[in-house]
Amino acid sequence: MITETKAIVLRLTETVGGRRMIALLTEDHGKISAGAFSEERNRKKSGLALRPFSLGSYELRKTGENWHINRSEVLNSHYGLGSDVEKYMAACYALELTDKLLPELAKAPELFSLLAQFLDMLEEKSCHCGLLQAAFTLKALQTIGQEPLLGSCTGCGDSSSLIALNPSAGGAWCSACKTSLPNERLIYAPGFDIVGILKFMADQPFARMRRLALDEKALTYIQAYLRAHLSAHLDIGELKSDVGR
Repeated sequence: MITETKAIVLRLTETVGGRRMIALLTEDHGKISAGAFSEERNRKKSGLALRPFSLGSYELRKTGENWHINRSEVLNSHYGLGSDVEKYMAACYALELTDKLLPELAKAPELFSLLAQFLDMLEEKSCHCGLLQAAFTLKALQTIGQEPLLGSCTGCGDSSSLIALNPSAGGAWCSACKTSLPNERLIYAPGFDIVGILKFMADQPFARMRRLALDEKALTYIQAYLRAHLSAHLDIGELKSDVGR
């Protein structure tokens, strides 16, 4: 079978004999691993299309269970991200998280679009990398149905007095549960409506995150919760590229 699709390169691994294995998030087939031989990577444009961060058009051949890249053309290499350490690490985080969120062949067109948008937004002259990274994490969780529950307390179901986040329960926690269950590990931000902030981020289009102003202390609490949520519900621990820890 031969097919053509857009894809983003998540990961590149060198193997023996001049062969590379490329982890791709494709628009049409989900996440796949495809082989590419040295002749593809020796062509300048094709080689650029095989680098992480690149969005490209790929002609893929499937033989049995194996995918191979016949031809590739770069559409946006996101090359400029390499000139800014903070943007580069945020982009690395997004690729690493996406790779861990999806099993092989899992179709995820919404996540593909989100990742492409995130990389484009990172290239903008002025962007808040930490905020965009947190928003990307939240939106990525939404695309796979693993987002935190923020409309009511995950302990009792009450929708009032939501004052904290409970990673193990998967979302909001109310003041009554905080009092009656004092041993629960909570993320509580005195002086900030942390549940309201996270719910606002979840409800807004991702593009609006470029204009969102958020207190750095509040952002730190949001980031801490999202890490704990990933660990508790998806068994995703520390990411090598998460320099915000």
